[in-house]
Amino acid sequence: MSNPQILYTPQQQMGYGGFSVPCRVGNWAEDEYLGVLVTASHTKTHADGMLASQRLSSTLGAALAPAELAPAPADGAIRFGDVVMLSAAEGGVLALDTESRMELPYEAFTVTRTQAHSAVACTRTAWTVSCPEGATAPADGLVRIGTPFCLTATGSGKTVYLQSQRYTLHNQNIAHSSGKRKQGLCVVTAPSADTLWTVMVLDPRDIAQMESEGQPVPANTFVSLVHVNTQTALYTGSVTLSNKYGGEFEASAFSDGSTVKAAFGARKGKMLEVGNHWAFTTAEAASS
Repeated sequence: MSNPQILYTPQQQMGYGGFSVPCRVGNWAEDEYLGVLVTASHTKTHADGMLASQRLSSTLGAALAPAELAPAPADGAIRFGDVVMLSAAEGGVLALDTESRMELPYEAFTVTRTQAHSAVACTRTAWTVSCPEGATAPADGLVRIGTPFCLTATGSGKTVYLQSQRYTLHNQNIAHSSGKRKQGLCVVTAPSADTLWTVMVLDPRDIAQMESEGQPVPANTFVSLVHVNTQTALYTGSVTLSNKYGGEFEASAFSDGSTVKAAFGARKGKMLEVGNHWAFTTAEAASS
């Protein structure tokens, strides 16, 4: 049982049990006055739309607003300016949360992989394939394998860029998961050399890599997205993170595939594991 001395003032304790219900004793006037102040403060906060529930509803409403993806291309190729979702072979899509700032020495926000049932086109899952700063799109507009590009999105009314960095003691850019060290992944508000990405085919054979160089990036086909500055692939695994969207999966930069010796004097890369498989998902093709 709780100690009544903690809950009541001495004046209130003196009047306890000694008077009928209608009789007011102790600090009743102060209690009523404080109650009026609390009610007035709550009413004003509600009118201003600043209640925690209202702010959460506003945040979710803006982040989950429907987004229009680029139509399925007739030639099956991705172009600069296309709005797509980055679908993971593990299920779900890459999503950002500009209301969740990361503990880094620069302005950066969280990137995760959604649950499979949340893989819908909305503001936080729509990414635009953009030209690097200072570059212009080719005449045909095609994004080609081996060509750098940026992945931009809209969050809290501003354009953000998908970024990764090699881990250093200064930037502390490391993923939360334990075990193998993974580069952190985030979105930032300014482009740089660390916001450049490129596409590689999944076939690790030298001949396949050489033949694919310069070919158009296919839509709705699994490929690997490689961070240009560190040559590390975009990755997602089974590590879960709690957030306002019901819990999602960690996304990072980590090439999940070892180098194996296939023949004397030659080393061949092993095919990247499923965590590195991503697809540029467009809208469905219109029915004929």
